[in-house]
Amino acid sequence: MSSQTVETAMISSRAVASRPTRPAAADRSRILVAAAEIADSFGLDALNTGRLAKRLRMRPGSLYRHFPNIDAIIHALALRTFEEMIEMHDLATRDRAARPALEALANAQRTYAQARPGCYRAAVQAGQGTQLATKTLRERYLHAVATVLQSYRLDMDAAVEIARCVIAVLQGFIIVELSGGVGTSFEADESFQRLLDMLDAGARAAGGPCLTPAEDAVATVAGMGGAWTGAPRAQAADAPAERPHARESRLTP
Repeated sequence: MSSQTVETAMISSRAVASRPTRPAAADRSRILVAAAEIADSFGLDALNTGRLAKRLRMRPGSLYRHFPNIDAIIHALALRTFEEMIEMHDLATRDRAARPALEALANAQRTYAQARPGCYRAAVQAGQGTQLATKTLRERYLHAVATVLQSYRLDMDAAVEIARCVIAVLQGFIIVELSGGVGTSFEADESFQRLLDMLDAGARAAGGPCLTPAEDAVATVAGMGGAWTGAPRAQAADAPAERPHARESRLTP
């Protein structure tokens, strides 16, 4: 065997050894599952390498074969949570539009946060990060919410601006609720419905002529997919201006 052949074989062997193997990927997944269990059960602040290694019955040093530190584990947990939330929102809002879609999206996010509080907090914190993977998922999440808001007869630019507000408001409420700052469960439910009323009214005011409940139902049955493509209804030139209190009554659920 020539020296060149040996060298080639050694390079090939090193390349194969450097590839992530299935057991390594399985270990990484197992670490994230255990991390999620700790974060959801005891709080995100309770997640550390010592506690995680003990739960997995491995040495803390073994964790570093897959993640450089605990921050990397929390970041990976946040990315996985973002993926789950995007998929969950897509399923919840499918074949819905306007208020029904907004309500389904908000309720799905709140339900997820109540079931996975640690993971949800990790995602909210990671949403402020600048890493490419985080920014990519954050943009996907923003686009998913904006697509729902387009069904309020908003163009995409306006929908994205309002989506940022909706995300911030929902996350703020949910984080405060998880901290026990909203009151009893009944009071929290009432407050959340009031919040949805406000978001719905704001989206209607920012969009084209207000959708009536009947139009909401038609849009949902038609499965608009979150995008409004119809032309806004123009008011006749000789039609009297709508009285302010009349418009307010249409905005009030």
